[in-house]
Amino acid sequence: MDSIAEIKSKIDIVDFIGEYIKLRPVGKNYQGLCPFHKDTHPSFYVSPDRQVWKCFGCNRAGDIFSFLQELEGIDFPEALRILAKRAGVNLQKFDKSTFDKRSTLIEICRLSAAFYHQIFLKSPIAEEARSYLEKRGLKESTIKEFCLGFAPDKWDTLFKFLIKRKYSPSDIEAAGLIIPGKKQGQYYDRFRGRIIFPIYNVYGEVIGFTGRILPGAEKKSAEQGKYINTPQTLIYNKSTVLYGINLAKSFIRQADSVVLVEGNMDVISSYQAGVKNVVCSSGTALTEEQIKLLSRYTHNVILAFDVDPAGVSATARSIDLMLAYGINLKIIRLPKGKDPDECIKENPSLWKKAVSESIEFIEYYFSLILKGKKIATLSSKKKAGEKILVLISKIKNSFERDLWLNKLADNLGVSVDSLRERLTEIMKSQKERKKEDEEEEIKEESSLEEEVAKKILALLIKEPKIAPKIVSLSLDILPTTDLRKIARVLKDVWEKEKKFNFKTISKQIQEERLINLIQIALLSVEKEYENFEFSDLEKEYGRLVNYLKKRYFETNIEEKELQLKDAEKNNDKEKIEILSRQIFELIKNSKKIKND
Repeated sequence: MDSIAEIKSKIDIVDFIGEYIKLRPVGKNYQGLCPFHKDTHPSFYVSPDRQVWKCFGCNRAGDIFSFLQELEGIDFPEALRILAKRAGVNLQKFDKSTFDKRSTLIEICRLSAAFYHQIFLKSPIAEEARSYLEKRGLKESTIKEFCLGFAPDKWDTLFKFLIKRKYSPSDIEAAGLIIPGKKQGQYYDRFRGRIIFPIYNVYGEVIGFTGRILPGAEKKSAEQGKYINTPQTLIYNKSTVLYGINLAKSFIRQADSVVLVEGNMDVISSYQAGVKNVVCSSGTALTEEQIKLLSRYTHNVILAFDVDPAGVSATARSIDLMLAYGINLKIIRLPKGKDPDECIKENPSLWKKAVSESIEFIEYYFSLILKGKKIATLSSKKKAGEKILVLISKIKNSFERDLWLNKLADNLGVSVDSLRERLTEIMKSQKERKKEDEEEEIKEESSLEEEVAKKILALLIKEPKIAPKIVSLSLDILPTTDLRKIARVLKDVWEKEKKFNFKTISKQIQEERLINLIQIALLSVEKEYENFEFSDLEKEYGRLVNYLKKRYFETNIEEKELQLKDAEKNNDKEKIEILSRQIFELIKNSKKIKND
């Protein structure tokens, strides 16, 4: 058994994909919302028998490797490395050169996090850092759980540590941990005199760091800023990472909600206070990639951004983006001038209460835009009304929409009917834009002819009574080399044994790529023809074959007609006669199919 097959045998696809999206059993398969497009009606299916998945909305499909590749935007070697680690499969016999670099950077970051952590726990030079976090109310157990560390205020402490462990300067620099000096071969540590927050990916691997300057040194390091982060590297991209996700993900699933805060300390304080389904976007505006990451675990987000002008605008931006992805939103109202960390430090129970009493996003916006007052001028009414109507339009429940329309009418002193008329216009416009966006976003990866051909082959393999029809199936009508190759194997096996099934075909084909293609086609057929009687399946098979025959003849006729035009231009009488006869025969045969 090779490494890929061994990994597949040890990781069940339903369990694996179920960690990212909610799946529910539907017959023999499992169904959920597709993570690869804006799916509002579950169109994503997973087959436990075949260990493959397919979305019938965006037409993406594959196995555990392709799922992870699509989801994380990584290449095959990296997906192989991650899944091999999970399955406990040794990849030494695999060509490691393809992913050695990434593995090296992850190992460098792991060692660096451990190095910083040990300095924080044991070294006298970290006394001020320990005292600072103690004053912030962090327990030692929390510090250990988040692996908080300290980078000494020296030029090359970490650099020397890693060089001794035989890592090259180029790899250490590629991990974002050192910066080249002015002299050739000179390097200095990126993080110096800072409390270190390791940043983990969802798999619990250290991929980057945030460094916070000690309070007494803030003026001294004003040019660098209070916080500095790992730059973008091969393994770290801040727009795709959520701080704390490695610890929070199981609690997010358990609570079916996530609390989204602004800073690392907010995450750590909340986690220690008992609200553990908490993450942050590390000081950046929430990105589309981060929203997709959150939606793997829940569609319920509770926002807790600081109540200052920046926090308010960040909340507004995040709301717009998340609503587009069907996220259910609530807002935590914090005491004026307090961030979550300060709130928790004052009284952890106040934080828990604030989370439990979070309000719907629309209610938050009402208080923000209307500020509890009647709006007097016509222009201010129009401006406020338009803003809130856009938000009301995003509410799916019509009864709830009506409640908010009535409330808005009362606040603005206008009729509900006029607001409803404008809301209808807004929703119609949004629907048209959404349709255009979806048509642009969902690109079919294979032609209709390919999909039809896959169904034909799947029906032949699935239904023993249809299998004999392989004898009369013309390979010419199949649109790709891969499909013709599979059909040729079916013909060969039938000729020798007068029967075949998926197992016998797989043994003959052997190529993992083609086996996956068959598995996905079988999953499609099982779903689409679930309630078909055999007689209906037989008719469907005939209809599909006829469709491909027609397309084959139509394509050939078009090609011959183009050739005929060229021959007529060149006055090539012999060629004109030959092509005319060929076109006549093709049209005649095409008409026979229409009459079948």
